[in-house]
Amino acid sequence: MVRRARRAGRSPRAAKGATQAVVIERLGNAGDGLAGNLAVPFTLPDELVTVRTEGRKGRVIAVERSSPARAAPPCRHFGLPGDGCGGCKLQHLTEDDYRAWKRERLVWTLSRAGIEVPEPRLFASPPRSRRRAKLALRRAGGRVICGFRALGTDRIVDLQECHILAPALFDAARCLPSLVGVMPFTGEVEAVVTLTGTGIEVAITGIDEMALPLGAREAATRIATELDLARVTLDGVPLLERRTPALSLGGVEVALPSGAFLQATREGEEQITALVTEAVRGAGLVADLFCGVGTFALPLSRVAKVFAAEAAEASVTALRAAAKRAGLPIEAEVRDLFTRPLLPNELSGFGAVLLDPPRAGAAAQAEALARSEVPLVVYVSCDPGALSRDARTLSACYDLTDLSLVDQFLWSPHIEAVAVFRRREG
Repeated sequence: MVRRARRAGRSPRAAKGATQAVVIERLGNAGDGLAGNLAVPFTLPDELVTVRTEGRKGRVIAVERSSPARAAPPCRHFGLPGDGCGGCKLQHLTEDDYRAWKRERLVWTLSRAGIEVPEPRLFASPPRSRRRAKLALRRAGGRVICGFRALGTDRIVDLQECHILAPALFDAARCLPSLVGVMPFTGEVEAVVTLTGTGIEVAITGIDEMALPLGAREAATRIATELDLARVTLDGVPLLERRTPALSLGGVEVALPSGAFLQATREGEEQITALVTEAVRGAGLVADLFCGVGTFALPLSRVAKVFAAEAAEASVTALRAAAKRAGLPIEAEVRDLFTRPLLPNELSGFGAVLLDPPRAGAAAQAEALARSEVPLVVYVSCDPGALSRDARTLSACYDLTDLSLVDQFLWSPHIEAVAVFRRREG
C-alpha cells in the first residue's frame, strides 16, 4: 500500500547539484516521492534512489531498490529519470496502489478538517478518454513541435503517443503544428483543444487574429478546413467557425461558447450526473450553483424544477437557449457567487442545492448554506483542500453522508469528488 501524504520533515542536506542516495518515505500531495522535504518525482515509498539535488527537488539518476508498487509505464513519454512528459505523474504506480493513494488522500484531507468521512465509492474514466487538453507549441529546428511540457521545465515534449487523450483529440493535436506553423509567432503559443459532439474546437492564445497577414489567414483557413475543425479562435477571436461546437447534456444539445467549462471526460460527466441525480431525486426545487452551460441543470430538470446561477454570461445564455428549445423548467441567472452568494432567505424553499465551483471552492456560498434551512447539499469538487474547508463550514449543521471519488484525470494527482451533505435534525 502506498502511504499517504503527511507533513514533511527535514530533508537530507546537500549542495545544489550534489548527488546523494535517499530513501523515499511517502508520496506527497503532488504525487512526488518525499525524502524529508526533498521532493523526488517518479519515485515511490521505500525506494532507494540516487538523485541529483536541485533546490528542494531531486532528479532521479538511478533507482537502486524498487517498490513492489512500481509498474511499467504504458507510455514512452513518461519521465524517468524525470525529464519526460508532464501530462502524467503516476504511471509508475500499479493500478491498485494508484487508486488506493487517491482514495486515502481524499479521506485524509477531509479527516484533517474534523469531518467524519464515509467510505468513498471509486469511479474511474478509462484511458484515452480526455476530451480537452491544453498544449504548448514552439518552433524548433525548422518545424513546430506540440505537446505537454516536461515536468518542472519549459521544454515541450513532442507527442508521438498519448494514453490520456481521446483518439480524435490526439489526432487533432498531432495536426496542430501544420495549422499553427503557417501563422507568424515568436516564442511559444498555447492551444486548448476540445472534442465536442460536432467536431474539434481549437482555441489558440499568443497569436493576434487582427494582425494576421492575409496569406497566413488564407493558409490557416485552408488547413483548418482540410482538418475538418469545427472552430478555430485566436486570442478569443474566431478565425473560422464551420460548425458551432456543441454537446448533448441530458439529451439536450447545447451550443458551446469558446472556453466554456466541461467535465474532462464524457464517462466522468455521466457518472457525476448519475450521482447528483440520485442524491437530489424527490427534492422538488433544486439550485444548481456554478452551473456553467448546464452540465447538471439540464439533466436535473427531468426530475426537478431547477434554478441555475453562473458568473459567465455566455454560458448562461447558452443554457437559457437550450432549455427554451427543449421546454425545460430552468430559470438561469448571471451571478457572481463569490461576491453575491445566495443568502439564507433566497435559499428558502429549495429542497437541494448543488455546488460545482472551480478549484477555489465556494466559501461564501457554504457560509450562507450553513445559515439556511436547505435539507440537502451536493458538492462536486475538483480540489480536496477547498472541499475540506467548505465541508468544515457546512459541518456546523450538516453531516457528510455519501462520498464518491470520480477519477477523470488518470495518472495525475488531481482528485474530483462528489460529496452529499444532509442537514441534521433538531
